[in-house]
Amino acid sequence: MSPAVSIVMPVYNGEQFLCSAVESVLAQTWPEFSLIVVDDGSTDASVEIIEGYGAHDSRIISLHNDANRGPAFAANRAIAVRACDFVGHLDCDDIVEPDWIARQITYMGAHDIDILGVQRTEVIDEDQCTLFKISHPSDPFEIMLRMFVEGALLLTHSGTVYRGSALAKIGGYDPTRRYAVDTDILLRACAAGLRIGNNSEGTVQYRKHDRQISSAHQKVQEMREHEAVRDFMTAILGEEMTTRDGALVRAESYDPSRYIIWDVSEFEITRTYADEETLLRSFELKRRLATDSDFNTHRATLISLAGVFFVF
Repeated sequence: MSPAVSIVMPVYNGEQFLCSAVESVLAQTWPEFSLIVVDDGSTDASVEIIEGYGAHDSRIISLHNDANRGPAFAANRAIAVRACDFVGHLDCDDIVEPDWIARQITYMGAHDIDILGVQRTEVIDEDQCTLFKISHPSDPFEIMLRMFVEGALLLTHSGTVYRGSALAKIGGYDPTRRYAVDTDILLRACAAGLRIGNNSEGTVQYRKHDRQISSAHQKVQEMREHEAVRDFMTAILGEEMTTRDGALVRAESYDPSRYIIWDVSEFEITRTYADEETLLRSFELKRRLATDSDFNTHRATLISLAGVFFVF
């Protein structure tokens, strides 16, 4: 008997690219799954598009929120529809290959992975032309190390497949992280000891356009990501951290001459070059995350590798 699979797709005013996303899921070679589409209070034609597909394909389950509650709330509502062995997530403007589900589930079983992204991401524009390509690490240990040391997001959330048991363990998505859903859930998964990987086979097409959250709400999203890293550090290190500490851990370069940090205040985030005191604080936090945390059997290896991430 095949495992139960649901694909979750939150939608908010997604009419322009919704058809290509839905059709890429319906074209899957996996024999049985449900596509649960949650319209999150759209004011465009998204509802009509979803219902049009649902009228002709029983695999589609459509839900509607009366108001815009955010992608985390919408995703949790979809997950609650049915208990599943595996839950995939696809944004309403992205595209997956026909063997995406089959490939992800096979890989997860072979490698004992709880959360699996796709290693290669092709970033496309509104006309589906390639802008550039991204390749993430596939090794779970490297992903864990860099998440702890950098607070880094090392997989493309759209196209990720979760074990149902993994989502239950971490309580699903956090609706309060409206603009940093992916960063938050992966950091919480890492802190909970779940195995996170990227499948080296296949590609997901991630669409870049002006209306997506990362473009339309960039400043708010960055602040929410810093807050997610802050809470992650607080849980791991056992002491209260600040949002600025979260920003320092996510600093973009380990070369002091080019060390760019996020300067966080109550209302504004700006990029600045670090002074010596700030630089040392950032290095201190990174080293503590690498050496003070309980990584069980990986602890000794992490300590030996920690020096790779610091330049003094």
